[in-house]
Amino acid sequence: MKIYLPKLNTLSRIGIFLLCIKVCLSCSTIFYPGAAADNLLSVCGAACLLLALCTRHYTPKAAFVHAALLLTALYTAWSAKNFTILITVLSGLAMYREEPESMLDILFKTELAFLVIQLGAACLLAVTSDFLLGRSFLGSGIRYTFGFTHPNLLSLFLCNLILIWCYQNYARLTLKHYALVMLAAGTIFLFTKTRTALIAETLFVLLLIWQKKSKKSRVLSATAAILPIALCLLTAAAAALYAKSSIFVQLDNWLSGRIKLAAYAYSHYGVTMFGQDLTGRTVQWDPVWRLNAHTFDNAYAFLGINLGSIWLIILLIGALWLGLRGPKKALPFFILWAFYGFTEVNALNAYLLFPVLLPVLRAPQAKTELHDRAHTEKAVQKGRMPCQN
Repeated sequence: MKIYLPKLNTLSRIGIFLLCIKVCLSCSTIFYPGAAADNLLSVCGAACLLLALCTRHYTPKAAFVHAALLLTALYTAWSAKNFTILITVLSGLAMYREEPESMLDILFKTELAFLVIQLGAACLLAVTSDFLLGRSFLGSGIRYTFGFTHPNLLSLFLCNLILIWCYQNYARLTLKHYALVMLAAGTIFLFTKTRTALIAETLFVLLLIWQKKSKKSRVLSATAAILPIALCLLTAAAAALYAKSSIFVQLDNWLSGRIKLAAYAYSHYGVTMFGQDLTGRTVQWDPVWRLNAHTFDNAYAFLGINLGSIWLIILLIGALWLGLRGPKKALPFFILWAFYGFTEVNALNAYLLFPVLLPVLRAPQAKTELHDRAHTEKAVQKGRMPCQN
């Protein structure tokens, strides 16, 4: 079997590659290059994507949508001092009107190569030095990281590789492949003990089997459209009523404290429409919340409280379109993303869980754009170019 390197022959592909490298390195305790190099990769990758967007031709409607999304992403990123959404939006817009499989091929091959190098380096360091492959977690025992910053991040990274491979090979997936996915999921769980990844991948396989066997996809379409809305409402209710309802306390115990983290953030910081800066906020222990530090473990709460509720609205609109009008192929992948996002904030990073890009990758092109392209092709065949406005 021949393995070809991804083609980096356009600005958008170079930008995607650089940002993919940046995300991979930031996940590693072995190869992290430091803040300066990390920021340099971010700036170079974002600049390539922005230049690629600026050199394209747009209809007035498409230009307005692109500009609105970019300006909103830039403003909310600056307000929150967090550039996750900006990078995801830039990447999604750069991939728009590109071949999804070829762009995902860059992610898959780059992340797979990094994984092989990372695992090899971690094992080598464990043999030749006092480097530890895992850490002890209260209530979970030893969980292996293999040099990743957290075992949950390693699980997410591997899950994303599995998803990209399944998306690229969707048409030829069989029961043998489903069994291999479950075997991989089980093996990952043995090392990382990440329940979310195991449950999500099991759900994903069941959805694929159902989709392949069923001729109708209305249930999956409705699920893809409604599930993000339902989980968003559940997050909001749990955060607002956590201290008043034992049901949400029990749910929080099952979710390892994720509801409490969202409830704490809601009670102390409130909700924001266009992002708010929470960096440097200190957490004082008290008998009510019993927290010494705070982080987000729920993508919906992270958007509503930190990055900006405007992105929740945009995300839910994209989910509705994908569920009601999107391709059948994308549905199981987006349902998994919606579920995973309930317990993993890194689901918002397109390079760690690619299905967040599906509403953009499969967004309908405007009829005028298709007409312009067809007109241009006919003009080229006749040996002349049409006038461009």
